[in-house]
Amino acid sequence: MKHLSLTGIVISVLVTGCYGDWDQTPSTSMEAVGIDSVSAAAAIVIDDNNANNNASVASVEFSGSWVTSAGTPGYWEDGYRFASTAAVSDQASFWFYLDSAQSRTVDVRWTAGSNRSPAAPFQIYNASGTLLDTVHVDQSTNGSQWNELGTFSFTAGWNRVALSRWTGSGFVVIADAVRVQAGTDPGPGDDQLCFLGPNRNNDVCVPLSFPGTPAGYSYPSPLNGNYRAPIAYIDLQEVSGSTQIAPNFQLSELAQLHKGRYAAVQPHAVARLQALRAAAGPLVINSGYRSPSYNASVGGATRSRHMYGDAFDIDPLSISVDALEPICTANGGFLVEYTTHVHCDWRNDPQDPLLFGPPTLNGFGLEPFEQPFSAEIIDDAGVLTARAIGFDEGEPARRWTALDADGEVLAEGTGAEFTPPRGTATVLVELGRVVEATLDL
Repeated sequence: MKHLSLTGIVISVLVTGCYGDWDQTPSTSMEAVGIDSVSAAAAIVIDDNNANNNASVASVEFSGSWVTSAGTPGYWEDGYRFASTAAVSDQASFWFYLDSAQSRTVDVRWTAGSNRSPAAPFQIYNASGTLLDTVHVDQSTNGSQWNELGTFSFTAGWNRVALSRWTGSGFVVIADAVRVQAGTDPGPGDDQLCFLGPNRNNDVCVPLSFPGTPAGYSYPSPLNGNYRAPIAYIDLQEVSGSTQIAPNFQLSELAQLHKGRYAAVQPHAVARLQALRAAAGPLVINSGYRSPSYNASVGGATRSRHMYGDAFDIDPLSISVDALEPICTANGGFLVEYTTHVHCDWRNDPQDPLLFGPPTLNGFGLEPFEQPFSAEIIDDAGVLTARAIGFDEGEPARRWTALDADGEVLAEGTGAEFTPPRGTATVLVELGRVVEATLDL
């Protein structure tokens, strides 16, 4: 069999993850097998079929949800596994043993197809079970070749690369094979943040700055592990705003110096934004990263996701705001609908560890925290308005529905005001697609 060793194109996002809840190492029977010495130069390939693995250094584990297939050619060895995407902790785990702490480059393979996830999340763990990184890849392309996820510092023992099903719905993820081979340890001063880049190679890297807590950067206390304050930033006085961090976005479109010298723009959010742009066409980004002081000056929410570098206010140029909304949510985004634009953020994607430190840094978990939106209907002589609370980026869109006593729809409308027709018993209003209010007449 011809083993290809081409490096493909990946959509890579440097984030920590909450997709899985695995904490085990391979079974006792495996641990009882004599362990061969694994030198730093030796490459280990873990196939999706344990019959093809050297049990002393490689093993794979799946739940019953992962189906064996050979339907799409170009797989490694004799087939691959696939599973439908879903919001569940159900990983395909590729284990490999190292006899000492080593830096290793991780490559993965899949068979490509139109039903494959454009953001399949691979998670990398060391032998202590610490999540080192999560890398999202587009499995609809670059199949049947090795695709690099990155180089990581692993510890002695059984380390793991896991493919999660927890990503945008309506696709499948493919677990074929993982390869780990000798990598280069990053040296002092090599701290950098890498973005998708113009060619989707994750090869546009910028230096990280560690200014401590400069003036204007006092973050609120985190309510959970996904609201940690940055420990590193991009210095916008040192990095050119013309840096092409994605095929259709320059750094200056997502972070501007007048909103704060230091910016924490998360690579995974840029990759998500690029995928949204590919589906929706040209976009104008009205707001990206905001420093805490700038956010406060424009009346932003106390814990606005704009301060965490994974939120964007978007004005589509070739489609309507209504048409953009399902594209945001299908791409894993949290949507807020305003009258003039769409707010799309990835608050439930784990934060980048290079920018925000590991998720256990402050002892907080990764439970999602929802913005406290609320609404109240006000009746002024039969003309209804809805007071919006928690919407910090403009007026949310209002969608009204009038119901009779039997729950039948009498009338619907949009806008700031609504006059219910005769016979209305209850009025519903939805604000921003995130909160509803009701009024019984």
